[in-house]
Amino acid sequence: MGSTLGVGYAAAVRTPAPVGIPNPDAAVPAVRLSGVAKTYPARRGLPPTVALKAVDLAVRTGEFVAIVGPSGCGKSTLLRLVAGLTGADAGEVVVRGERVRGPRSDVGLAFQRPVLLPWRTVAGNLRLPAEVLRLPRDAARAREAALLDLVGLAGFGGRYPSELSGGMQQRVALARALAHDPPILLLDEPFGALDALLRERMAVELQRIWRAPVTPPSGGTAAGRSDRPAAPPTTVLLVTHSVAEAVFLADRVVTMTPRPGTIADILAVDLPRPRTLEVLDGEPFTRATAHVRRALHATGAL
Repeated sequence: MGSTLGVGYAAAVRTPAPVGIPNPDAAVPAVRLSGVAKTYPARRGLPPTVALKAVDLAVRTGEFVAIVGPSGCGKSTLLRLVAGLTGADAGEVVVRGERVRGPRSDVGLAFQRPVLLPWRTVAGNLRLPAEVLRLPRDAARAREAALLDLVGLAGFGGRYPSELSGGMQQRVALARALAHDPPILLLDEPFGALDALLRERMAVELQRIWRAPVTPPSGGTAAGRSDRPAAPPTTVLLVTHSVAEAVFLADRVVTMTPRPGTIADILAVDLPRPRTLEVLDGEPFTRATAHVRRALHATGAL
């Protein structure tokens, strides 16, 4: 997935979609891909690249789905299709009951690198989605404070990215992805650049953030939602190369084949929530990770 910040947020303005409004029909999947294929055209004398073929996947509202597979199998392309940043050559991509025809504002995006604007403070980076999407300023500021508290960075709003550790920068990136209250969160290897210990800690934090409501300080209301019914949990699609991370975080783990990518296996993860790092030592976790590795081996990825 590209690392330019404006690709996600600025493009989304061109095709506005309802932000933070619950899906009125819970039976409608939050995301549905049917027979999806994507080929990138030939460039500089190289042949076309068939990234995806015949991908079928339905993601329930509020579900956490992790996608694993070898490098180049189309995992990031799949996220770009859901976000509307690229179009499918065949098949259909439907988000919240609506066929994707262009960039959408009802998704949040976080990448492997935080991609924070170095000349903006933490608070200034969090305000970027609201500015691009022209959301009400007061509601955006209330949510900004709530998100900083949620990701454990209360009091850091005036700091610049260069004053933060790598893990703190990634927390800011997650908060920014949630700043416009998206019902769908797309995460492309968000912890891939972190060391192993910090990566485990951030996985625990991501689970907490996903499960926790965003509560403004002093009993206020989040992003002007006081007159709306309670929103369903955020739907998350996570791309990762870590089998352990996928099993630890997800309700289901989707295994993809080498390019051209298609779905080889889907595992429902039967582990209670909330999950702590002690889960990593248990037999159910070991069985689940072994299943995913066998699926990867069967595709020739290992």
